[in-house]
Amino acid sequence: MGLEILNNILGNSKKDESIIVDIPKIKDYSNNKIINETQEEQKLDLNNKLPRIQLNELPSGFISYPKNSKVFYTPMTLKELDLLNSGTINVEEAMKYLLDSIDCERFNKYDLAYFDVVYIGVKRKLTAMGDCMGMLVKQCPNCGNYVEYKFNYTDLDFDDCKLESLPITVDFECAKGLQFSFLTIKDWLDLDTDSKTLSIYAKLIKNVPYEESLNLIENLTGNDIKKLYEIEDKLSYGIKPFKIKCNHLIEDIQLDDKGEPHKITKDCGTDIEMEVTSPYEVIFCES
Repeated sequence: MGLEILNNILGNSKKDESIIVDIPKIKDYSNNKIINETQEEQKLDLNNKLPRIQLNELPSGFISYPKNSKVFYTPMTLKELDLLNSGTINVEEAMKYLLDSIDCERFNKYDLAYFDVVYIGVKRKLTAMGDCMGMLVKQCPNCGNYVEYKFNYTDLDFDDCKLESLPITVDFECAKGLQFSFLTIKDWLDLDTDSKTLSIYAKLIKNVPYEESLNLIENLTGNDIKKLYEIEDKLSYGIKPFKIKCNHLIEDIQLDDKGEPHKITKDCGTDIEMEVTSPYEVIFCES
């Protein structure tokens, strides 16, 4: 995967051309299917009379959280949905607003992995929305035309983390015993919109101060760069891309039986991966 996932997290996620519309039912990460939350998972929040729903599955598999930790959320209300879609608050403010609806036992909610928060945000919005369609737009690398792809939100698939434990401890030639783990929501909020991929890599190192980590990452060479990419690949998970073919017509040259060239029109047919490169839009975009 290389730099692609990390670029999607920040470089594209805070400013991207992809267009996302709305959402439907709820994913269970034991089998990646869409289900409804069971009543047994819900507890009443007496302060605001909203159900307090416990999450038994997360894309991260809970591996970066303490043993026996628990995560709860309350559903999105119509008032909140209107606020988030009003355009009066920015993405960072909206993400903090989302965090207000989340409770964690045995650890700080700001230590939640970034894509776990995205997943929770999707589930919250699903409680407020009915079945609906979304759209992704991407330019074909072959013909240059923009391809639109409509999808049902029941088809959104998160890719689970495949690791069994964290952190990943790595020895570089320039530094030993570096401990890598997921980008947390706190890490994401700390980064500004102009932050680059190397800044995100630095945030993945958990046992070294950020400025020192960034300097270390910027000066990696040789085999250490390869090691870093391998670590990034192990830590990568998120929303799976939709795989389609470009359906635009293009002109081409074809030889006839006599070897004479003729113009023909045919489908472009180029393979395209339609990625949800702005995960926050799945949570905050208007219908």
